[in-house]
Amino acid sequence: TLPATFRLDDDSNATLPNNRSFTVPTGPYSVTESLVSGWELTSLTCNDSNGNWDLTTRQASLNVETGETITCTFTNTKYGSLAGRKYHDLDGSGTKQTVEPYLDGWTIDLLDVNLQLLNSVVTGTDSLEDGQYKFTNLLPGTYYTCERLQSGWVQTDPSSGTIYNGTYCRERTVTAGQNITGVHFGNRGALSITACKWEDSNGQSEEGNFSPVSGWDMTLGDTTQATGENGCTTFSNLIPGSYSVSEAETKGWYSADDQATQRATLTDSDVTLDFYNYRLGTISGSKWDDLDGDGEQGDEPPIFDWHIQLFASNDGDKGDQIGEDVLTSTDGNYLFTGVEPGDYYVCEVEQDGWTQTYPNFDSEYGNCHPVTVTSAGEYTGLDFGNYRYGRIHGYKYEDKNGNGEWDDGEDWLNGWEICLDNEDWEGKECVNTYNSEEYGDGYFTFGGLEYGDYTLTENATNSNYQRTQPESRSYPIPVQS
Repeated sequence: TLPATFRLDDDSNATLPNNRSFTVPTGPYSVTESLVSGWELTSLTCNDSNGNWDLTTRQASLNVETGETITCTFTNTKYGSLAGRKYHDLDGSGTKQTVEPYLDGWTIDLLDVNLQLLNSVVTGTDSLEDGQYKFTNLLPGTYYTCERLQSGWVQTDPSSGTIYNGTYCRERTVTAGQNITGVHFGNRGALSITACKWEDSNGQSEEGNFSPVSGWDMTLGDTTQATGENGCTTFSNLIPGSYSVSEAETKGWYSADDQATQRATLTDSDVTLDFYNYRLGTISGSKWDDLDGDGEQGDEPPIFDWHIQLFASNDGDKGDQIGEDVLTSTDGNYLFTGVEPGDYYVCEVEQDGWTQTYPNFDSEYGNCHPVTVTSAGEYTGLDFGNYRYGRIHGYKYEDKNGNGEWDDGEDWLNGWEICLDNEDWEGKECVNTYNSEEYGDGYFTFGGLEYGDYTLTENATNSNYQRTQPESRSYPIPVQS
């Protein structure tokens, strides 16, 4: 038999010699292509009517006959790839900024042109860089890469295109041997923390009446924002995790619940944090000498250096004293500063010889003013009036020279009856002159007299004496504090 000729023909890219020829005896033969990384056998044909070949095994089985020339063509395509990165779009702009970090742990899907899932990878795993994903060994064709959205996030890049599982996909056409990069995905947080600032009128946090405070700085991480007219500010674009929000320390304000910093954990919903603050109040009033004892302050003089006290209210009863006594000033005024919101009693310290006329002893609160202090409250007019009982006193003497005046050497007379009368009394009050250890002979006194007009007379029972003072029979005497 004549020798047969066998020729192996590869593709036309000149990577190998265009053909190989083998002169072989007749008989069965097999030709196999070795697997080369980065290439895919896409076609295998031979002009042998008696042979067969298989792309899967990359092998052609041939039967060479006498004088036969068989040509087999192996066609290969070089693989391509698709790669990109997943980043945290902090500003929600849809464009990667230098300071914005990459995100690991996100699943990226590879779909064919019919949106059928081909493969999936997780960013940042194995040998991949931070936030990177990569699909290799891709034959020429059109592909879609799509992210799987995680709870608490919003996709910002891309913002349009084919949608798969609720997110926008990126479409790329890969040619033979093409390695496409820069197919990125950006996301921002979908969650928020709203911090609200309230002035707490009674300083009891959740029990008072609240009013919003605008212009108060709140800080989350490196971000500081001022509260608006509604007392709130919102930190947006946050991702799931734990956060701390702090209020700025402001002079004159105090935290009602000692929570100047609060923590919040975001999972799948927004969070609102309330900050309650209060300001200290003042209590003031005056102390006056109630000359007429009517309990109303008229043109009457102040009383200075009088002790005024502040007490806590304990379920309506007077509790512990708050701070030290304050003294009324020369103009009779007093002032308590730095008073926290709450219920109090303002009381004066009783002094011997004085009777309180305002507030009235018959009131529910005795000699004290009840007052409820709210945040920044200024409470004035908590006044106190007092009256000192009057006293009328004098002497009885023997006017030896009858001139109507006491002169040296004239005797004081004991045992004479002196009487005092008031139109509101049912009768007179009379006393006898006597020898007082402090004031001597002929002395008389009437004490504990309330405001009013009195008449002082003597009861002359001795006919041997003639009255020389006063010229009239009595003294009209007005008594005030």
